Amino acid sequence: MLATLLAFDIIPQDEVPAPVASGEPVTVDDVKLHCRIDLDVEDALIAQKIKSAREWVEIFTGRIVVRRSVSEFFNRWGAYIALRWRPIASIDQINYLSSSGSEPYAAARITLEPYPTRIYPASGRFPSHQPGDVIEVAYTAGYSLEDVPHVMIEAILTLTGGLLSKREGGYEEAITSAKNILRDMRRRVL
Repeated sequence: MLATLLAFDIIPQDEVPAPVASGEPVTVDDVKLHCRIDLDVEDALIAQKIKSAREWVEIFTGRIVVRRSVSEFFNRWGAYIALRWRPIASIDQINYLSSSGSEPYAAARITLEPYPTRIYPASGRFPSHQPGDVIEVAYTAGYSLEDVPHVMIEAILTLTGGLLSKREGGYEEAITSAKNILRDMRRRVL
């Protein structure tokens, strides 16, 4: 029954899209204030923990925290293709990649709302699927740095504090707290 509900397959890739180009929504100074840290000795470690916390928030919510380019590759499609990340600022390019080469796929209808964003073929059908064929969708997703929801910032601070206080692991309390903070932003299962 589950197979009939899915209209696409995503080629397995890393869970988190490309790195943030415009900076993190939480700074090292924000974390130091939040955690009452006075020394600068661990600034590099704190910066790394902020990135880890942001990635966790993105995976948990299905939302890109800070706007950047994302590409998804689909090796099977049906009536539509559904994009996993949100919020989507723009669909930048759709390419059909086959054994005979790559060609832009411009004949598409896109529905940004409701989530998930769906791409439908304008002609009623996507190109015929052959083994090895892929549709690539390149898009821009995420919030502008100044529009990142406060609950996401709070979850990143909470997780970063947990990662710093329990360096050997065992930061389940911080994860539970972050889940509670983000419960209304959790992505729906397709």
